[in-house]
Amino acid sequence: MARRDAAIRELCAKFVCVRMTHMRGVDLELFQFDYDMTWAGFFMHADGAIYGRYGSRTTGKKGADSLISVPSFKRAMERALELHAGYPGNKAALAGKKGAPFPWPTVEKMPSSAGKFAEPGDKGCIHCHHAATGLRRSLAMTKKPLPDPLLWTWPLAENVGMRLDLDEGTRIVEVQPGTPGAKAGLKAGDSVTAMNGQPILSHADVQWVLQNAPDRGEVKLDYRRDGAAAQAVLLLDGPWRRTDLSWRESMWDARPGIWLVGMTADERAKAGLGEGVLALRIKWVIPRGLAKKAGFLDGDVLVEFDGRTEPMDESLFVARVRQKYAPGSKIPVAVLRGGKRLPLTLEVD
Repeated sequence: MARRDAAIRELCAKFVCVRMTHMRGVDLELFQFDYDMTWAGFFMHADGAIYGRYGSRTTGKKGADSLISVPSFKRAMERALELHAGYPGNKAALAGKKGAPFPWPTVEKMPSSAGKFAEPGDKGCIHCHHAATGLRRSLAMTKKPLPDPLLWTWPLAENVGMRLDLDEGTRIVEVQPGTPGAKAGLKAGDSVTAMNGQPILSHADVQWVLQNAPDRGEVKLDYRRDGAAAQAVLLLDGPWRRTDLSWRESMWDARPGIWLVGMTADERAKAGLGEGVLALRIKWVIPRGLAKKAGFLDGDVLVEFDGRTEPMDESLFVARVRQKYAPGSKIPVAVLRGGKRLPLTLEVD
């Protein structure tokens, strides 16, 4: 054990184990990760080969550390050591851990960054979430729809039905019925070793594979069950990427000037709204935005969106706005204010 701990200390000294604190000048082609993370780490060889990633998150401040732990971080380092011992013989298996060419080399070079981040010190600091915000904004400037992976980002293992052990990192503790994991025959106790040929060190490595997987297609999965190696295929289809986006810092800029929250059953009843209709309360109208100028007020209840009244949560609302409407679009909506229905126009910034 002492020898293993010493090796881990050597790993930390030799490898590039990066904690991202700011993004000025960071190579986005190399350092691709969930930019809304509170903490993210890379295990890398000095030549730039990536052994793995560490750091996952489920929700806001209360869930910021719900998927990270000291034991799972240690296990990820141990697995990185094993990969390092086999390097460069295993270099081909690590190729997929690097991302595709990025449209811009740094956040500063993004079109949406023009005129920003020029001030010195904290005022000009480029935070991690600015990379995600800048990418969406820059692509939106081309008037093209944003693909699902740029909105429903970094799917968790649970999105395909696998809940992983917090401290072990790659062992499945639960498989949800009816999910791709269940249909692939996975069971609690199985340990994921590779996905699409890439060695898996942690939950973040699973997310990396899912982030880069097709919306509809296959992910090959290698695992061990009772000590024996086995393989499975995850069949991806439908809205499997969808999850809560509201906690993501980068989504503030994606909101079209209003912050919406769902309404409880009691709130719906008081407003005279049933369960099967749209009912999102405006918690906050962002100052100096287009929605503020259009007359939206805190407390308004969104009940119609471009002629549609079916229920949706804020995440789906934001995704629908950003994927179907280019900047400058004017969307007819209706809100309830003081018990009266009021037509308004939501302009996409």
